[in-house]
Amino acid sequence: MIGTRLFISNLDYGVTTQDIHDLFSEIGPLKAALVHYDETNKSLGTAYVVYKRAADAQKAVEAYHTVPLDGRALNVQMVAPAAGAPTAAVVRGGRQGGVGRGPTMMGGAPLQRTVVTDGGGRGGRAP
Repeated sequence: MIGTRLFISNLDYGVTTQDIHDLFSEIGPLKAALVHYDETNKSLGTAYVVYKRAADAQKAVEAYHTVPLDGRALNVQMVAPAAGAPTAAVVRGGRQGGVGRGPTMMGGAPLQRTVVTDGGGRGGRAP
């Protein structure tokens, strides 16, 4: 069965959770989006996205894997759900930098900043 959770790596360190939410929600509705930060609020260059529908997760892999975002090619991979694992994460900290960073994947317009996630769970580093 196709999962609904994606792991995104090779992110520019200025990409925020809101950027990821806005970009990936263009494919379909999300349960959660999270950019990982260390304890000093520095981005780790990775993120998780959880879709409501498995088909949307697969479309996102096909649409965004190896596509540049802020000058870095995204690495988008499907993650198999682990038994008992949370499906959403709480955003801790967060940086709102990056306004006016230049062209993005969406026709050169800066990403809009809107609602980030719903759900709960534990954040942290990717496996």
